[in-house]
Amino acid sequence: MLRWPLTRLHALRDERLRALIATAKRHSPWHADRLRSIDPDTFDPRRLADIPPMTKADLMANWDRIVTDRRLTFESAAGHLRHMAEHGPAHLLDGFNVVASSGSSGQRGVVCWDRPGWLTSGLVWWRLLAGTSPALAAGEGRMAVLAIGTPAQVSSQVLRTFGPLVGSCRFFPVTLPKDELIARLNAYQPTELFGYSHVLADLATWTGSGLAVAPRHVISLSEPLTAADRATIETAFGVGVCDLYGTSETGLLAMSRPGQAELHLVEDVAVYEPVDRHGSPAPEGTTAASLLVTNVVNHVMPLIRYQICDEVTLLPARRDDPRHDDLRHDDAWSGRRLAPVQGRSVPPFRYPGGAVVDCSVFSVPLTAVPRIDAYQVRQTAQGADIRLRLRGDGDLDALEPLRHQVISRLRSPELPDPQVVITVVEQLDRLPSGKLPCFISL
Repeated sequence: MLRWPLTRLHALRDERLRALIATAKRHSPWHADRLRSIDPDTFDPRRLADIPPMTKADLMANWDRIVTDRRLTFESAAGHLRHMAEHGPAHLLDGFNVVASSGSSGQRGVVCWDRPGWLTSGLVWWRLLAGTSPALAAGEGRMAVLAIGTPAQVSSQVLRTFGPLVGSCRFFPVTLPKDELIARLNAYQPTELFGYSHVLADLATWTGSGLAVAPRHVISLSEPLTAADRATIETAFGVGVCDLYGTSETGLLAMSRPGQAELHLVEDVAVYEPVDRHGSPAPEGTTAASLLVTNVVNHVMPLIRYQICDEVTLLPARRDDPRHDDLRHDDAWSGRRLAPVQGRSVPPFRYPGGAVVDCSVFSVPLTAVPRIDAYQVRQTAQGADIRLRLRGDGDLDALEPLRHQVISRLRSPELPDPQVVITVVEQLDRLPSGKLPCFISL
């Protein structure tokens, strides 16, 4: 299916879309109202924009009316998450998978997957990984998964379900002390490294501190993979990084080939609509404010035009590339291409005096400093507390001009005397999921 023509993939997707709409209209009270004027049997997918978008706030406020199995409630799903936290992975009722999103968007979500949708979504993950390596396809891998590994995370559940397809699959908690993590990885000798981009970048710097592994593949997930982190990882391990893009709500959406920055969309399991801040379609080659995703394989929790607040860029088709239509070529993945995902479309900081500050006020000067490895901006009542993790050694006094630059950009009539503190730390605070939030509002 990686090399199916796009028209064939979309025909399968559209068939699944009509079936999803029929289920949602018949069994979901919340969706029944949204879809009342639509006939699933004759629905033209090009009219999908006639349906209003839905947000994570909609999902969490209407959870019980959105699900299509009346036995399911938000309270039962939340209770199941608590049960897993204490007793380990388990299914709810008739094989439902319940996962919690990380909260990196500012609101934590609880999502339920039915068995067919879970299997389809997971096999898509395996299909893409196996498409990069005959050894993985043959189940001869030793995958080391670097994450928090809590049972509620979608990555944990997917890898526990489908990890055996690629061979051995073992979790390595990123909370382990450095020396212990190095010792465990050296003993396991993974052929594949799988983890958050910032964790993989940290790991790459340990190749001179006792880490002695030679992975055939390195797979990044759950966070934007920066060009700097990619370079660090690829230089240290001598292999190209695969970048995965997905969410707890929608499953895997796109993946890059090893060493390639662009990602290929998974075209048979979801409909993708990049939109601008006004909800209008974002043209190819322009950065969208958010992505509307319709997951067509999970019928128990229909997500139809579900808003993901990620800034994505759908790349134009490479019509001048002879490989574009050669489905026999190794690189001929037929899914449309995304530029590397830059991250969340972050809501602005709103201050008590009325100032509304776009987070680019901070990100532009911070990303321009090569020594800054990662940053975290915490809004305060009159400004910001900025924490930095730096590469190498150097004169910390050089950060003072950066502080004044941020103050100058932050100053306005509504915020005449902004207070900015910059602190260098060894570790930044993670969310319970292990992700690193860049901006934390009041």
